[in-house]
Amino acid sequence: NEDGPTLDEMKNVDLVIWNCYDYYSEPQLTTNDTINIKQLVADGGKIWLIGQDIYYSLFSKKGNREKGEPIKIDLKAQPNFLGTVFGLETIYEDYLYELNMNIMGIGEALSDTIYVESDFEYDGYLYPDSVGPDTSIAHPILIDPDSNFVIGIARNDSLAAFWAADGRGADTSPGGEWENLIAKMLNFFSVPLGTHEVESQPGIKILSTIGQKVSFIYTGTDNGEVTVSDILGRTVKTFKGLNPGSHVSIKDLPAGIYFVKLKGTDIKKKITIVK
Repeated sequence: NEDGPTLDEMKNVDLVIWNCYDYYSEPQLTTNDTINIKQLVADGGKIWLIGQDIYYSLFSKKGNREKGEPIKIDLKAQPNFLGTVFGLETIYEDYLYELNMNIMGIGEALSDTIYVESDFEYDGYLYPDSVGPDTSIAHPILIDPDSNFVIGIARNDSLAAFWAADGRGADTSPGGEWENLIAKMLNFFSVPLGTHEVESQPGIKILSTIGQKVSFIYTGTDNGEVTVSDILGRTVKTFKGLNPGSHVSIKDLPAGIYFVKLKGTDIKKKITIVK
C-alpha cells in the first residue's frame, strides 16, 4: 500500500500507463494515488489504467467466486473514482473464471483476436470484469469477443482509458497483433510511437562443443554477422542476417582450435574441439 508516482512525476510524461496487474491482492491504489490520478486528468494529463478487481479493492464488493456468481453493480447512484475519472457507469464483476481468454480491440483500437493466459499465483485463474461506460463520457475500446462483454473503456476526450483485463501471456513478437493493439491505444492518446530498442548487448553465448559440433546463440542487433574461423585464420563458415536469439550450430568439424567472431565488434570466442 505504498504510494505510486507523485502528481508532479506523472505530469512530466505524455501518458501514464499504470498496470495494477491482478488487483485482488497488492499492489493496490492508495487514497493519495486516486487523488493524484483524478487531479492529473482534471489538469489535462493522460492515463491508461489496467487491472482486474479494481472495483473490489476500492469498495470491498465482489461476486461469490466459489459459487461462480458474479454481481452487477450500478454505479450511477454513488460518486466514485472510476466513474469520475474514467466514465465507468456499471460493472459486472468476475464474469469469467478461466485459465485463458481472448481479447480484441474495437473502435479506435480495432484489432484481431488476441489470446491471453493467466499467470496469477493466487489460484491460476483470470477474473476479468465486464465494464459499462457512461456514454456521455466514455465508450468501449476492448472486448472479450467470445462473450461480447466490454472489458475496456476510454474517455471520449482521449484523456483516460480503463482496462479490466490485461495482456498477460500475449504473443509480444514485433509486428504482431498485440503490438498493433498497443500502437493503436497510444495513437488514441496522441502519443508518438517510439522505435524498437535492443536491450541485450551484442554477444555470442556458446552452448555446446560436444563431439564435432559447435552450437551457440547470437545476441545483438538485427542482421548480425558471425564468422567461424580456424587457428590459421581461415574462414570455416559465415552466418549472415542473424536476429537476436538465433540458435546456430556447425557439425562435423575436425579436432582443433576455432574462433567465433562477431562482425563489427571485438567479441571473439575461442573453442577447442577434441575428438
